[in-house]
Amino acid sequence: MDIVDYLSKERNNDGTRGPLTKRDEQLLETSAALLQYFTEDSVKRWKEAFEMEVEGEPKEDLSDPNPAYDSLREAKTYSEFENAANFKRFTVMQCFIIRERILGRPHPDVRRAIYEYLEVHSCFPTDKPMNQRDISLRCYLLHLYHKYDEPMTREFNTVFRIFVACVLSFEEHVPREQKYHCEILKEAAFFFNIGCKELEKYYIDEQKNKDRFSVKDEVIGFASDLLINLRYYGPHWKRWSEAELDRVGVDIRRFVNICNLLRAPLLQSDYLLTIPWQVDYISLVASLGADFHKKELGFTPLVMKMNGQINNQSLEEWPVVSALVDVGSRIFLPMRNKKLVFEALQEGNKLAEKPIVVGKYIKLKDISARIVEISYSEAALSKILPPELLHYIGI
Repeated sequence: MDIVDYLSKERNNDGTRGPLTKRDEQLLETSAALLQYFTEDSVKRWKEAFEMEVEGEPKEDLSDPNPAYDSLREAKTYSEFENAANFKRFTVMQCFIIRERILGRPHPDVRRAIYEYLEVHSCFPTDKPMNQRDISLRCYLLHLYHKYDEPMTREFNTVFRIFVACVLSFEEHVPREQKYHCEILKEAAFFFNIGCKELEKYYIDEQKNKDRFSVKDEVIGFASDLLINLRYYGPHWKRWSEAELDRVGVDIRRFVNICNLLRAPLLQSDYLLTIPWQVDYISLVASLGADFHKKELGFTPLVMKMNGQINNQSLEEWPVVSALVDVGSRIFLPMRNKKLVFEALQEGNKLAEKPIVVGKYIKLKDISARIVEISYSEAALSKILPPELLHYIGI
């Protein structure tokens, strides 16, 4: 059983901590030291604690072994450590298993110990192929943060960011034809979906969590990048579709909906808007209702892309511009040089291999909105315009 299947069962074995035995007290203390510094002295202290007499009759563990902990059960004798193929790895996993058994899964020290171990022992690499066992541990840690911690913590964001970075660099290390891609696809889908759940958790009490809005925006950006890269690991998709994503366990409609509820700029990801072959992705999320009028740093996705075209004097990304225009982006908006997108599109058409039929996208609503924006402040418009028009002008 892999970590995704294990967590999908949502067991209710969270545990309630009773009075600690002396042995358990020592195991907690020595495991904390061992996870931080795996030295001869810490191993010796751990062995002494482990070999202390067990008080009472030990209960048999009937639950499925956790793949995050290498699918191991709690060791009964120290000879299991001595006979392990990898003594250090076995010992570390036993520390996690025993700490979770003593403290109960919801306890913050359970996830803190895993996080600090991954961080201290450099198990957050982005420059080498991912170890399958470390992926499972990251998946489990992210699950714990989502289920038991406040939404959008820095720790959640770090684990999420590092996993996405690993996925983005993965193609450099492993040939496409390897079966391992199927495993990465499954775990990437897990990370994406738990990111959606975390955004929904944040939205439920947005006012209370507003001090974490920057983390929220980062998670959306990482989720967008992860979603885009799923295409590389997918079964040779010729085109993005909701059905293809659903087949591998990704609910893209859910992602679009929560981004809209949070008024988050889903189409503003730098990675997304600099890759021409993501044209069909833009079309897909737009068809699901993605907000392409939302402004970031004062610019809509189309205006930001046009600003880049001017700076680079290049039409390499013209297909992305065309896609953003085609899904209904406003063209009567100013760019950094104060020129309207409408004018810049006509100039770009002179060099473009596939010109955009600009006249087809001229809308009275767009022109009128521009006049209103020039004439009134956002504060004034917020008081007099209905929500659908405020959304159209990006307020």
